[in-house]
Amino acid sequence: MENVLGVRLKLVREQSQFKSQKEAATYFELTNYQLSRYESGQSKPDPELIAKFADFYGVSTDYLLGRTDDKNSLVQHAFRQGAHQLTEDERQHLEGVMEEELKRYRALRERFLKEQQKEK
Repeated sequence: MENVLGVRLKLVREQSQFKSQKEAATYFELTNYQLSRYESGQSKPDPELIAKFADFYGVSTDYLLGRTDDKNSLVQHAFRQGAHQLTEDERQHLEGVMEEELKRYRALRERFLKEQQKEK
């Protein structure tokens, strides 16, 4: 069985701000050993962690799992393919969700960067 998930986790990590497993592991509150096992295919992350990886790296869970080669997240896909079909209520809802997620991401990123500075 091919290790699509592990290969893609490593690929998106290396294309992100995290060049090392240690940096990414710290951010995701994992040990370096755990992340190494996920990337090598020796262990599989739970669905919630896969979703967390996908959200952070801006790819779909289907991409990470090898169900598609399209890296785009569902939200990106929806806006490209059918934004004109969204109702005003749906647009407002998505904007609110995206704003909250962006705030959460920025807070997590800030916390990670502060922790990284403390280690230096």
